[in-house]
Amino acid sequence: MMMVTIFLVISLILIRYIYLDSLKIIFSTLTPDFRDTIIFHYFYGFKYSEIACMFHISERAVKKRIAVAKKRVRTMFQKEDFL
Repeated sequence: MMMVTIFLVISLILIRYIYLDSLKIIFSTLTPDFRDTIIFHYFYGFKYSEIACMFHISERAVKKRIAVAKKRVRTMFQKEDFL
């Protein structure tokens, strides 16, 4: 029973590492505008209006950048290399 638990924990750590490594690769393919916008929103929790002020763009532009970035990230994850 203990060996199974240890195996599961190690497996989960490896899966998490692979997932995070894939995220780093995927985010590195995004242009800085898209990467920074999505990181400020999802990782740091900034609101669209706050990001718009930081980058001197409209909230609509922030929403568009995030939507495009999410679509590109989703597409990359669907490729065989990242599954």
